[in-house]
Amino acid sequence: VKQLGSFLQAHPSVSVLVLDSIAFCFRHEFADNIPQRTRVLTDIAATLRQYGAEHGLVVVVVNHMTTRFDRAAGDSGAGWLAPALGDTWAHQPSAQLRLER
Repeated sequence: VKQLGSFLQAHPSVSVLVLDSIAFCFRHEFADNIPQRTRVLTDIAATLRQYGAEHGLVVVVVNHMTTRFDRAAGDSGAGWLAPALGDTWAHQPSAQLRLER
């Protein structure tokens, strides 16, 4: 994400930026360090907002869904869909769109 600035300067006609599978980078890398993951996600969101404002970009970030389970319920199988990047990312975008099939 940090290298996008030079790319956008070199390609001023870019008007839409789509980041797919951003959650993939965080699944294993920060699995045991939630505070660091939160800081990195917040920095990425701020950088993307800055690029959007400076370059007139529409930024679309795909946040996959994952199944969460209630640990208190044990093996009952009670699960629900939740955004893979959790609450930290849920508060970052200015608009959210949920697609289902």
